[in-house]
Amino acid sequence: AELTEVFDRKGMSGVGVSFGAERIYDVMEDKELFPENLVHTLDILFVTFDDYTHKEAFKLASNLRHHNIKTDIYPSPTKMKKQMKYADSIGVPFVAILGGNELEKRVVSLKNMLTGEQKEVEWDKIIEEIKH
Repeated sequence: AELTEVFDRKGMSGVGVSFGAERIYDVMEDKELFPENLVHTLDILFVTFDDYTHKEAFKLASNLRHHNIKTDIYPSPTKMKKQMKYADSIGVPFVAILGGNELEKRVVSLKNMLTGEQKEVEWDKIIEEIKH
């Protein structure tokens, strides 16, 4: 059955348009439409490169949140430059980079956005590194 038939409109044709959440997010970011009170509230942002590392980042983020670390994950795995630009624009102090190499070693490349220092940190040491 056609969708319009569900609503008792037999034979009605229609056209639809939909924007994905990522596209809306990109437009809002480009036009600086995020409220200031949402900015600068994170301790750490995870950036990933594919669906598998993105999924693993959710597990790590959940653990950090459980320890009251304000954590977020960039909405989708995309180009590193774009993710880092976003991290810089919101003023997040730490970025956890999780790629295939890091995943194999059970580490993140933790970048201090204030100093530019970047180092590998084991998953169970992220909390103390951020609070240090």
